[in-house]
Amino acid sequence: MSITRRPSSGRGLDSGRPKPPAPREVSKQRTRQALIDAALELFSQEGLDAPSLDAICARAGCTRGAFYVHFADRDALIAAAMTTRRHDVVGTLLGAADVPIGRVLELFASAVESGAFPPAGAVRSGELVHACRRSKAVRTEQHRLLSETHARIAERIEHDQSREQVRSDVDARSLSLLLLLAETGAELMLDLGFEFDLRGGVRALRTLLEPPARAQG
Repeated sequence: MSITRRPSSGRGLDSGRPKPPAPREVSKQRTRQALIDAALELFSQEGLDAPSLDAICARAGCTRGAFYVHFADRDALIAAAMTTRRHDVVGTLLGAADVPIGRVLELFASAVESGAFPPAGAVRSGELVHACRRSKAVRTEQHRLLSETHARIAERIEHDQSREQVRSDVDARSLSLLLLLAETGAELMLDLGFEFDLRGGVRALRTLLEPPARAQG
């Protein structure tokens, strides 16, 4: 009696595992990231407008043709570069997931004092504002990123409020906005070279965030 083998369905022990990206896709991702890294480096050195696309492509080790595979124009690259930078800022600002927001503020002050903030590739605040005024695409992306940061800080505050580490008599999103304004304001003053007592500001913010009973005690 002969046994007829059925065609393999392609399902095996590894069927539930995600397939690794194809080598070509990996190469494309590396090229895109190289362009963003090159842009951030040159933007931080020369400003947003000075570096030419040719200079950015040369720094990234790719051609103008490769650039247009990934970005429609210069503003699209600026938006992508600023997205990367904002994510770096949020990583510095929020730190580990379980760190209370008060401790996050202390870590932020330490990052400023050590030079870790603003992060590498930082663009001066005034130049970013100018780019947002000039380009709707850059402005739209900045609005999205700030909204995302605002929401993430609010989530951290709500978590701390549930553990009675932050006052609960003030809306979490209002407190989040206060901290976001403090972060962007600190960055602007650093850009201007204005000397200010960051540690004193952090202590004041922590006092404002403390639950009333703890603050009175």
